[in-house]
Amino acid sequence: MKRKTKIKLLVLAALLTWFYFSLPKNLFNTPTSYILEDKDGILLNATIATDGQWRFPFNANVPEKFIDCITTFEDKRFFYHPGVDPLAFGRALFKNMDGKGSTQGGSTLSMQVIRISQRNNRNLWNK
Repeated sequence: MKRKTKIKLLVLAALLTWFYFSLPKNLFNTPTSYILEDKDGILLNATIATDGQWRFPFNANVPEKFIDCITTFEDKRFFYHPGVDPLAFGRALFKNMDGKGSTQGGSTLSMQVIRISQRNNRNLWNK
């Protein structure tokens, strides 16, 4: 293997290790939303968590329509970027420069989950 390839692999491994250890161990210590399901496990109703956030308990059987709705509305390129969407970020930057204050966001779903879990304010540095 060439020396440059080895160096690139070492740098990549170091970055991935740093990223892994920078993630919070437990994202949410707050309560989840209450859900009501029928006998077959189909969601009938849900309520918001006590802190005003929608947090559903883990369920491996999330309906495809729900995933489609969330990703279409919140982060349409969710399955195609590594957690940061440069197109959305650039679009938001130009829209916000044209307007007065923040008129459009560029957060991905990944960014939103981390922000909510850490209770950080919305700003460019937290992105």
